[in-house]
Amino acid sequence: MINDIFAIIDWSKKNSLHALVDSSCKNISFSDNYLTEIILDKPEICFSGIRKKQLNKNSNYWHCGERDFILHGNICQGFKIDSSWVNIDFSQHVDRVFDGIYNLLIWDNRDQSLFISSDYLSAKSLYYWRDKEIVVISSNLKAFRLLPFIPQKLNPQVLATTLALSHPLSCDTLLEGVQALPINSATVFRRDKTEFLARTYEQSRNAKSLATETELITNLDSLIAQSTKTWLGDRQHALISLSGGLDSRILLGYLKHLEIEITAATWGEPGSDDFRLGIELAEATQTKYLTYILTEQSAIAEEDLKFPAWWTESFSVNNVPFYWRGWLDLLQTQQLPVIHGFLGGPLGGGRLLQWGVSPNHLAREVDERVIDELRTWGNNVAPNILTEFSTPLFKEFLTEGIAESLVASFSDLPQQFVYQRLMCLDFYYRQRRYLANAVSKIIGTFLPTMLPFYTKDNLDFVLQLPLELILDRKIFRKLLLKQFSTLASFQEADKGKLPIYSNPTSKYIDNLKNNRYAWFLFPKLKPRRSGAIFSMLLDKHLPIFINTLINSSTILNDYLDIEGIVAKLKSGEISGRDRDQIMRLFNISVFVNRYFKC
Repeated sequence: MINDIFAIIDWSKKNSLHALVDSSCKNISFSDNYLTEIILDKPEICFSGIRKKQLNKNSNYWHCGERDFILHGNICQGFKIDSSWVNIDFSQHVDRVFDGIYNLLIWDNRDQSLFISSDYLSAKSLYYWRDKEIVVISSNLKAFRLLPFIPQKLNPQVLATTLALSHPLSCDTLLEGVQALPINSATVFRRDKTEFLARTYEQSRNAKSLATETELITNLDSLIAQSTKTWLGDRQHALISLSGGLDSRILLGYLKHLEIEITAATWGEPGSDDFRLGIELAEATQTKYLTYILTEQSAIAEEDLKFPAWWTESFSVNNVPFYWRGWLDLLQTQQLPVIHGFLGGPLGGGRLLQWGVSPNHLAREVDERVIDELRTWGNNVAPNILTEFSTPLFKEFLTEGIAESLVASFSDLPQQFVYQRLMCLDFYYRQRRYLANAVSKIIGTFLPTMLPFYTKDNLDFVLQLPLELILDRKIFRKLLLKQFSTLASFQEADKGKLPIYSNPTSKYIDNLKNNRYAWFLFPKLKPRRSGAIFSMLLDKHLPIFINTLINSSTILNDYLDIEGIVAKLKSGEISGRDRDQIMRLFNISVFVNRYFKC
């Protein structure tokens, strides 16, 4: 598999593309276990791929007639081209989408154009910058710093939105002028223009013609059974990330139906819902299981603290420093693909109420009342620690700017009803970024990752479901009860990595342990909540956090009073929400420091 790509197109032929690409890729290689190679080298385009050393050369590259095909990422069930692809007009087939996480790039030497088609959500990171006859394309934002002709400047609106929400609300990125490929579209780079070919949105599918709830559940059952087979292929052994939640137990049921060998892996604090129920579910289904215990006992290396921001370009994954190395080591020792229930929650409407729209408006068509609610929510979503320490100009980006970005993205969606647009808003921006960074770049880079909920048919189906089956994830709960009644009989993990309590005394003792002031009196107290563990992380590594923020001040002081934030951090007067915000700011500061060499 080609993990990362870097390419330059120069129709003017004024630059030595080979030298530029070769020198740049030597700086952006992911690790020593990866190999960089030039796979397409012409006067107008030079294309480099980064892949694991043990894979066969050109395993994802094909030459056919006057066209070159490059597959970045993975397509389920594999991918082949045939002679009919020599002359086919791909712009007429933009609705053809494969399941997987990938970008398919096609260079046509006849008209010197580059056609790019991606998975449903364009979830395999791919960014571009264009100035007249020069286009730079990369799967990593960090690569754009290596070319002297690309201005190095932050995009203030994306900075504000990422700090407040952890993701942009458009295809813009943190870097001014650098954009992600558009969602649910194909892109064609030509000498005189860049074309975006939108896929057709189908207003009605099978779900709309099915009259009863039973028929809808049966249809969903068929879809998930098929998508599980699609992602699994002919594998006979896989590892599932198993928690006590709804998504992973649904997938466990379908995997058991396939009668393949399954290993379950559960991570968390031993007193948490996820940890306890994950183990119980594995035992009840006679599934081999592994555990990885979250702990605050060991100091975390500075490299690991900064890993999410720089290497995976994730700016909000607060838990990654706690578990990514040990968790991945655990998974890699099994030499098995990882099956993850990611996207199950949003598919079932689990985030419908996260966008500030009244439940009474969800089933309506879009009107001014809904727009006003979105605008109000967007104006107030930024945490106080941001607005309190923002410059006057940047405060506008954190308030009116976020509101207008949210309204614009929502208004551009073609779906008829409010709840459908809110689900798409979440898919296209929040979930897309998590797929591209937290999932694809962290897990997917180190070992094969399968996401059975993520198929075009699954997403299209749930977007046509009636609201009453979406709220509280009703259709997924009914599916679990119908198909896997034994798994449905277990308590659902409603607190994730947080502990559950059998009596008030245990809860009181844990609250005492989570009180950061008690740590000074009783240093051997062990925080149980993941939020408290993050607080311990912040306190243990306070100098790293402070130095990183101070170093970024040469860039970020145009937007935030970094010295004021550092003073508040030193004072210890940081709320739980503020601590999450500090982690986002820390991650962005890590990226900014290395990108701009602060």
